[in-house]
Amino acid sequence: TVPLDGGPFQVRLMVGGATTPDGLGGYTLLVNYDPTVLRALTVADSGFVESTGNAVVCPASTVDNEAGTVAQFCLTIPIFQEPGPQASEPRALAIITFEPAAEGTTALDISGTTISDPQGSGLLAETSNGSVTVSQPGEEVATEDAGRSGASTSGENLAGQEPAGSDGGLPSLGMRGADRSGEGPPGVLALLLVAGAALIGAGLAVQRRHAGAIRE
Repeated sequence: TVPLDGGPFQVRLMVGGATTPDGLGGYTLLVNYDPTVLRALTVADSGFVESTGNAVVCPASTVDNEAGTVAQFCLTIPIFQEPGPQASEPRALAIITFEPAAEGTTALDISGTTISDPQGSGLLAETSNGSVTVSQPGEEVATEDAGRSGASTSGENLAGQEPAGSDGGLPSLGMRGADRSGEGPPGVLALLLVAGAALIGAGLAVQRRHAGAIRE
């Protein structure tokens, strides 16, 4: 719960119970919310996926306050083939900054969010949605965790249960990793192709600039 005049606040996307040998390599984040109650400002990767030294890029990120969606795609560039981090306890994958728009309550629906290993293969996961209530200015407010490692929940009050490696005071959404599915999350292959084309295009552009400089 946040006050209408409270200004921007942050919500974490958490992952827990992800202990496959290859670890985590990326995610496709999709959050749906009511844009008449909240406005999304930014979405940022937490840096957890690259914490074992793999090169991680986030080539696609959007905030759409007309549709009420936040989306972000992050993946490991398979250069060194190192295992990604494991998350037996909840760890933050991404942080979204919202601001209140009007009084009311909105779900934070992450049912379309997926996780993958460093090779881009999908990992089965259960999602746990959260919610935000915007109250009148001056009302007593509270911050709760909306997700829990190791189980799918429906917004149980986990106040006071601080996830490992997290920042105190930030509400969170839960995601629990399970077994490997053998398939990438929806849209991952297409996004990989787009990201690869963008990287190749950038490299060609750099080569052209260098060639022009040499000719001059």
